[in-house]
Amino acid sequence: MYQIICPIDFSPASENALDYAIEFGKNYSAQIVLLNVFSIPVASADAFVFVPGVDEINQIKNAWQERLDQLILKYESKLNVGMGISGVVRYGEATMEILLLARDLKPNLVILGMQGEGFIKEKIIGSTATRVMAEYEKPILIVPAGCRYHEAKNIVFFYDGQDFNDEHVLSPLVETVESLKSNLAVCTIVPNVEEFPDFQEKLCSSTLAPSLSALSNVSYQIVQSPHFLDAIAHFLSEHPADLIFTVKRKHNFLESLFKTSRAKTLAFHSDIPLLSSLD
Repeated sequence: MYQIICPIDFSPASENALDYAIEFGKNYSAQIVLLNVFSIPVASADAFVFVPGVDEINQIKNAWQERLDQLILKYESKLNVGMGISGVVRYGEATMEILLLARDLKPNLVILGMQGEGFIKEKIIGSTATRVMAEYEKPILIVPAGCRYHEAKNIVFFYDGQDFNDEHVLSPLVETVESLKSNLAVCTIVPNVEEFPDFQEKLCSSTLAPSLSALSNVSYQIVQSPHFLDAIAHFLSEHPADLIFTVKRKHNFLESLFKTSRAKTLAFHSDIPLLSSLD
């Protein structure tokens, strides 16, 4: 059974992600689990803090569940035979509850909608989608708010040139390419090509070939640029893509404080769905 978790906050971005999840899930006869997470602001006055009681929380939870059930009824007609859709409401912090449900259910994929909101949101606050992407150990698909589903005939894998610790890190990419019969372009961005004279041979042999050997429709290119986003924009201008794949790298705590995640940066700036896997 192929299972997809799709968090829903009833915003246009999250409902767009649900549309995408349903269409994407048709390739796998997927079971889609919707998750709505609500929180209640805690009010304080002077030395007193007012915390909602169990009854108040349950009343609000029931109201959100009714709204979620109505959304499910709306979308049931869009499912193919063999697919299913269900929903759960939880009280708490959105990122944490998404991670907890995903670790309980162990879905094949988590799909989240995202609406970029400028420099402050990107650099300081972040977003639920990118926070989940940073912490979740399994494949996750970020869908930009303005992106409508169409079959991913052309997939681009932006590769950082490093070896992988997990030999299965590219499995979600291979599975997607095989299922959709897509073309795959592997683009490696380096500051200076002259520093990597044997890079093309390395790409095709020791690092990527073991994982991508079953795919026949793969091309490899190296782009020289010191600017990651500029290089991506230039490549995509000449090679249209329906889906982008990236590998998230594990960093220690100090690195995570001072090093910008390329996957996160790409998620904020891309208008193309972003599929990522953790190495």
